[in-house]
Amino acid sequence: MPGPQWAAYNHRVDFRFKYRRKPPEEHELRGEQRVEADRIKRMRGLALGVSIPMTLVAGPLLGWLIGAWLDRLLGTGYWLVVMIVLGTIGGFVAMIEALIMLGRER
Repeated sequence: MPGPQWAAYNHRVDFRFKYRRKPPEEHELRGEQRVEADRIKRMRGLALGVSIPMTLVAGPLLGWLIGAWLDRLLGTGYWLVVMIVLGTIGGFVAMIEALIMLGRER
C-alpha cells in the first residue's frame, strides 16, 4: 500500500494541472492587446458584412451566366431559369453556412 508520501505527491500533481496558465480572457487584456483584439473583431465583422451580400449576388449571377451559355450552346430556353434558381439556392446555403460558422466562433 502506498504510504502518506504518495498523497502529498498526488496533491502536487493536481495543483500543477489545476492552475495551469490559460490564455487571458477578453476582460483581462490590457492596453495594446485590447486595442488589437477590438481591431480583429471589427475586421471579422467587416469581412462577414461584405462576404454575405457578395455570396447572395454571385450565386444567381453565376447561374445566369452558365444558364445563358448552356441555352446558347444547346439551343434551348429553360437552362437559364434552372441555373438562376440553383445559383440562388447555392447562395443561400453558403450564407447559412457562414452564419453557422460565425455562431460557433462566439
